[in-house]
Amino acid sequence: MGVTSPNKDRLSLDSAGHLYVRPLGIVHGRQAAEVAINSGRGLPLVGRAAFTSCQIIKRYGEVVQADEVTVEEFIRWQRETGLESDSKLQLLLSHLARARAAILRPTLYEYRKS
Repeated sequence: MGVTSPNKDRLSLDSAGHLYVRPLGIVHGRQAAEVAINSGRGLPLVGRAAFTSCQIIKRYGEVVQADEVTVEEFIRWQRETGLESDSKLQLLLSHLARARAAILRPTLYEYRKS
């Protein structure tokens, strides 16, 4: 599957389906993320990274459709379809951008053989 323009008809949000965004093209590090975001070619991801493309997945019951797009195409699609102000999509994007707490904290421990 190549990077294409999203199909506006298939990927509209409505009450009958579900829309998922899967980040791809991930750049790591604060500097890399800032460059991608500031240039408009990326969106923030978990506080210290960004993604430059994504898979938009639409599910209608048993039917699943997916398009892989660049962030520029994704943003353009949001504007053209009026989803730029959609609260559910914006909430999803804010969850993707939110920094996460560390899963493991470095600790020192001693292993003793009994």
